[in-house]
Amino acid sequence: MNTWRSDGLVLKTRQLLIFMLATLICVGVAVSPARAAVTTELIGEFPTRGPAREVAIADNIAYVAEEGVGLEIIDVSKPEAPKLIWSFGGFDGYGVAVSDTVAYSAVYEDGLVIFPFDIGVLLPGYVTDRPALKVAIADNDNDIIYVVEDGFGLEVHEYTDSGPSTYPLGSFSLPPSSDPYDVASAGSNAYMTVYDFDRKSPKLEIINVRDPEKPTSLNSFELPNKSVPYGVTIADNIAYIANGFAGLGTIDVRNPLNPESLGYLNTLGTARDVAIADNLAYLAAGEAGLEIIDVRDPEDLEMVGGFYTLGYAYGVASADDIAYVAAGDAGLKIIRVTPDATPTIPVNLSVAPQTITETGSPAVIIIATASAPVVGEQTLDVTLKGTATANDFTNPIPATITIADGETQGFFTLNIKEDNLSEGSQIAIFTISNPSSGLSLGDTTSVDIKIADSSPKVTLTLTPNVWVN
Repeated sequence: MNTWRSDGLVLKTRQLLIFMLATLICVGVAVSPARAAVTTELIGEFPTRGPAREVAIADNIAYVAEEGVGLEIIDVSKPEAPKLIWSFGGFDGYGVAVSDTVAYSAVYEDGLVIFPFDIGVLLPGYVTDRPALKVAIADNDNDIIYVVEDGFGLEVHEYTDSGPSTYPLGSFSLPPSSDPYDVASAGSNAYMTVYDFDRKSPKLEIINVRDPEKPTSLNSFELPNKSVPYGVTIADNIAYIANGFAGLGTIDVRNPLNPESLGYLNTLGTARDVAIADNLAYLAAGEAGLEIIDVRDPEDLEMVGGFYTLGYAYGVASADDIAYVAAGDAGLKIIRVTPDATPTIPVNLSVAPQTITETGSPAVIIIATASAPVVGEQTLDVTLKGTATANDFTNPIPATITIADGETQGFFTLNIKEDNLSEGSQIAIFTISNPSSGLSLGDTTSVDIKIADSSPKVTLTLTPNVWVN
């Protein structure tokens, strides 16, 4: 395996700076008006026997892969008081994945070990030819397992009721200059992060495993930086890359043959692993601990919170607004993440033009303008008062104004009606009210439109008649 080494003094200096910055993000993070910060709170922790490298969560059970020790299974149904269920030692646990019935741990020296829930005993699994780094379960088949092997690539294995297969079903090898780091599954594809040390080039290798015996490359997508891509997860056709010193990246993989890089966010620490839940990315950020990033717009990522875990954050999982961080020597950290109240965006009303006549005037545009792009479709009620009525316009007046997701304006257009009645000037007063949850009313909520009468005035003159007898 290729490794990078850092001078001890440089590393210590970096850790000190990270500690100072991470302390600041624990106190509070300034975010854009359309996004909410989060509050983080350490609600529990468990002192693992060895450095915690990765964690998976299923049914209130935490499965922690530990370097030099193996696998520990911890009851976190009461996160403030986690309890050890089983501990299996004697190997280097680097990765862990959990299906409905089995937990798998990637063992650096020996390949894969298996923990079937119904048996309750750790079983030998697959002895891989090379050190196993990470493991993932196929998205479309819980019996298919992907194992990332150091210095090689990917092996595909199968687990059945009779036990694990002795040999891999299939494999996918990389060039000798490339090392794999992590793998995620979506549909019939596996997404493996790779680093080419000769070219100093990180990649996302997209592999079709529809036929597990013959994995084939769909795309070897080069990431727009030169940092090691330690982790990957897939959610809603977006690949989230924990890209080392480059931070968090997002890749559109809707078309695996033509992926598209969407956005990147430089993070405080070294991005090692990422989990996605409720438009938030939980990032295991190495020396910076846990960083939390708003990913509702994958092209515009924004940090909204974090927590300094003391130990080096290698892995992360999330469930029910709780982040579980495999924090190296600091063990397992259990952190509650509570979104603050979503800030509302003020909206003001305007009109153009403000004065019109019944004939020859352009259409009137009523405009609601938000101070920032809105999140989700937002609405406001509209009412008309004044001496003018709805009958003075040729088209119906809507009951609401809608501002579409990501936009700053909503509007409607009206045309004045020529009625040939001499009624003098009229005033139409439009008012917005009842903003939806993402909006608030600004300083200008009403606008006046003056409608000048174009009908000729009719003057009646009475002349007295004089009768002479």
